[in-house]
Amino acid sequence: MAHAGTWETWLSSNRRAFAAALLLPVLLAAGSGGLLLAVDPLPWRIAAGVVGVLSLLVIIPLVLLAQQPRLAYHDWHLLVYLGATRPFRLPVDVVEVFFLGQAPSMVSPEGDPFDDQGPTTSTIVVRLAEKADEWQKRDVRPMLGHWCEGYITLRGTWCEPITEDLVRTLNHRLVEVKREQKSLGLGEAQ
Repeated sequence: MAHAGTWETWLSSNRRAFAAALLLPVLLAAGSGGLLLAVDPLPWRIAAGVVGVLSLLVIIPLVLLAQQPRLAYHDWHLLVYLGATRPFRLPVDVVEVFFLGQAPSMVSPEGDPFDDQGPTTSTIVVRLAEKADEWQKRDVRPMLGHWCEGYITLRGTWCEPITEDLVRTLNHRLVEVKREQKSLGLGEAQ
């Protein structure tokens, strides 16, 4: 049983996908570092330095995103990590159910991350209570998911593998947490 103070990861990130996304920026950073040491003309060194800095500006956020779970639980809240510096903390009593879905992967073979006609991916959809007006929409990083009209969609591209068993486990934990919250007389006032 969960209790106040418990912190659990409910949905992990897909570290393999993030590692693949990091490959090119890491190679560019390493190459530019090598060029800084190997070339003499100042313009080439400046260009190599700029490429290195730009690569780091891509690497750092990707590493941080890879380390975050997509969903976690803490102190009667579902923590939703969709690209913000801090997770969105939803009271667990506004979360109704998790279910499987399909959505554009936001990763196309041609390399356009915003091509919604490209391949699809499995998703986890979180349905929120209609009465929770303040949680109906949030701006999130599109490559990770979508949050609109009381539904949060987490793209499987950036999550651990999404299966029916995983969704059953999420719903089972949600029911357990809500039962414990109710047995302790907590809930809507959280």
